[in-house]
Amino acid sequence: MILDSDGARLLDRRAIDELGMAPLVLMENAAVAAVAVIERRYPDARRVVVVCGRGNNGGDGMAVARHLHVAGYRATVFLLSAER
Repeated sequence: MILDSDGARLLDRRAIDELGMAPLVLMENAAVAAVAVIERRYPDARRVVVVCGRGNNGGDGMAVARHLHVAGYRATVFLLSAER
């Protein structure tokens, strides 16, 4: 299933409200799953760049970078945010 941002937001909200999942657990699970995909698709990669926006998506990116670092990757993170 592929979701747009509204669909992903709704799915997160349902997991939190209806299943009682903590938002941090959702973020960690998403990061672990993303790292598994990266490792499978790019088995020879050892360096990665993670570009993060603001808010929860930035938190997701930071969690991915942390898990990659723990797995032995050289992870560089760029935080991009425009003042509003």
